[in-house]
Amino acid sequence: MGSTLAAEPPGPTTLFAAPAVGKLLAVAAVALPIIAVGGLAYRKAVGDPDCSWQEALGRTYCVLNNCPGSTVESERGLAADVVLHLVYLAGLFTFAVVLGIVTDDISTQVDKVRCGNYPVVERSHTVLLNWNHQTLPVLKQMALAHAESGGVLFSGPVVVLADRDRMDMQEEILEEMEGSGLQVTTRCGNPAKPSEQKRASAAAAETVVLMWPGGLPPAEASVQQAAVLAALKTAGGVVGQKVVVQSAGEDAAQFDAVKMAVDLARSSAHTHQVASLATAGNDRMHQIMAQVVNQPGLEDVFADLLEYEDRTGEELGAELYMEGCPAHLQGKPYQQVRRSYCEATVVGWVSADDSLHLNPTDSEVVAPGSQLVFVAGVADAAVHMLETPYAVGPVKLRGRRGSHLPPQHITMLCFDAASAEGALRSVMEFSSRGSVITLVCENPDVEALQAVKRRGIKLHIVEGSPSSRAVLAGKAARLGQARAVMLCGLDAKEKAAADMQVVGSVLQLQSLASQQRSRKQPLAIIASLNSSTTLPGSLYALAVVGSVLQLQSLASQQRSRKQPLAIIASLNSSTTEDVLWHTSLSYHAELQADAARAAEQRNEAKLRKHKGKRKEPKLEDAAAAAAAVQPPVSLHLLRPDELMSGMLTQTACAPQLATVFSELFAQETGHEIYLRDPRRSYGITYNKRTRWADLVELARKRGETLIGFVWQNRAADVAKESGRSGSNGGLGAAGQLLGSQAQVHLAVHADTEVELREGDKLVVLALE
Repeated sequence: MGSTLAAEPPGPTTLFAAPAVGKLLAVAAVALPIIAVGGLAYRKAVGDPDCSWQEALGRTYCVLNNCPGSTVESERGLAADVVLHLVYLAGLFTFAVVLGIVTDDISTQVDKVRCGNYPVVERSHTVLLNWNHQTLPVLKQMALAHAESGGVLFSGPVVVLADRDRMDMQEEILEEMEGSGLQVTTRCGNPAKPSEQKRASAAAAETVVLMWPGGLPPAEASVQQAAVLAALKTAGGVVGQKVVVQSAGEDAAQFDAVKMAVDLARSSAHTHQVASLATAGNDRMHQIMAQVVNQPGLEDVFADLLEYEDRTGEELGAELYMEGCPAHLQGKPYQQVRRSYCEATVVGWVSADDSLHLNPTDSEVVAPGSQLVFVAGVADAAVHMLETPYAVGPVKLRGRRGSHLPPQHITMLCFDAASAEGALRSVMEFSSRGSVITLVCENPDVEALQAVKRRGIKLHIVEGSPSSRAVLAGKAARLGQARAVMLCGLDAKEKAAADMQVVGSVLQLQSLASQQRSRKQPLAIIASLNSSTTLPGSLYALAVVGSVLQLQSLASQQRSRKQPLAIIASLNSSTTEDVLWHTSLSYHAELQADAARAAEQRNEAKLRKHKGKRKEPKLEDAAAAAAAVQPPVSLHLLRPDELMSGMLTQTACAPQLATVFSELFAQETGHEIYLRDPRRSYGITYNKRTRWADLVELARKRGETLIGFVWQNRAADVAKESGRSGSNGGLGAAGQLLGSQAQVHLAVHADTEVELREGDKLVVLALE
């Protein structure tokens, strides 16, 4: 049977849904009868023939609308007084309705402006096209860059245009960036359509950042980026517009969008600065982790160099910047150019033909039109430029000539077979000859992994779950010989699940590493070699021999570890990072307490043994015994989204920095950042104050560029100097918990007196 729907009767909802003029006419339709009826009643109540209709209706109108000067007092009679009071009460209702209508219309228009999708009217602003999991970190990095530079960077608003609900984007941004000084506006639309790009005024923007489309297969995402760039090219754009394309990897097969970007730069009628940066996929993060696994501690340098950080009240960090070479330094040797900056460290330049000259020789000439590359603490490096180059005295290099990285024994725990090949390739590229790499993974593609193997590096593939304690404790995993463990393949998991996996793996490795360092006395093995009730004599003897050899191997592993096992992992949450640091601290404190109790028990045993004797026994210092216990593991944690978004933000400021990042991380034979031992590499005397400019010249004699230094174990010194006992002196959560977090100092002033101690490192840019 069919059914009919009755029309909804008109009511308040219908009234307020009507246009403003219709609403006012509806109120007038109600008010006019009230005036007519009220005028008639008033005229009858007065009973005066001289009271005309004009006077009665006018009197009623004034009382109804509470006109100035009108009153209901001193009427000609009680009846007239009652009529006017009733009219006045009706007037309160009509006034309230009119006020509600006006208020509703105003709030509706305000909501339309706030929630609407109107085109923004901006120029020289920044536009982010598309949305992915790194959009919010990029916005936060832009806000930090804006604050750190005093408003020089990202001075205009940032407009985000993505094919998402506008209010959802706005709520996420407000939640993440509360209190930020950066103005962010959102617009909903397809960035591939020129008409919808106009909503963000993309053609008038100073910088356009094209994010990798989230949730799409690589091929579709690349096609979408190409379409967006084609639309951007159609719109034209201002002269000098900077276009930064976020890509998912270095694989040329995924670079259709990048090729389109190159075409945009070459064929557009306007001059564009176009760059591509691989920060959306796993490749760049694998490259960073591979460098850290070979040089634990480098993660602090990367965090300082690649990220803008919130350092309120503390020393500012340093980032990479670019600036045109001043006219008077063009055509001059690199030595003169770099010595003309006392605080910002010049690390090279990009020529007018886009060729990169990183860590050049001092005799190379900086070509006209070049852009200098700086490591600096502020955006405007020119404020630190000297009229004449600073003077440097003679320096003598005494360190060893060979500064190559030693071979490493690395164990990789890969939780996703699909990403094992990429992670292994990166570790192979950054590892020295003679290194040993053990990869633990479930269902690995052995043939593909073997194809990645490089000459001079041993590769062992262990098929098993990297979460299994039995697999990790087995001889095949080689944790007893490993210097560092790299956790990878977690990006396929949800962020919370990936962080939980890291916590679980760290606890397992911490326990295993502690066992590997626990045995101090030989393991006593008691066995009978005569006979067995279940095995013939010869077989039983062989079984005993096999057991002895296995126990001997295990005992050897338990005594083999002398240094903490370095664990390299990436985390998504700062809360998880704090949990790991607290866990590591508490576990280390328990080991120290056990060592102190053991020393006290040995002292008590000695005192009982020597009771009544004249000679006092030599007692152990329980505090010294506790201090001698090193933590079983050292944590080296990275935050992928912050690192990747920091690089993207720096490239948005200077697109040519993309070639610098590619050189540092993607080129197998390119320049890299290294941690050098001051005494071993340069013959620097410890505990002696040395002018920073002299240290820079020592590095130049090695053909390296010194960009900073790392202090180790200075938490107590900083607290003492600052007068705050127990303070970590701005070392971060790790320094506060363990007292061993590194202090990174980059872009040091040339005249700074630096005192280095054993364990400190120099940060250099070098070609290994």
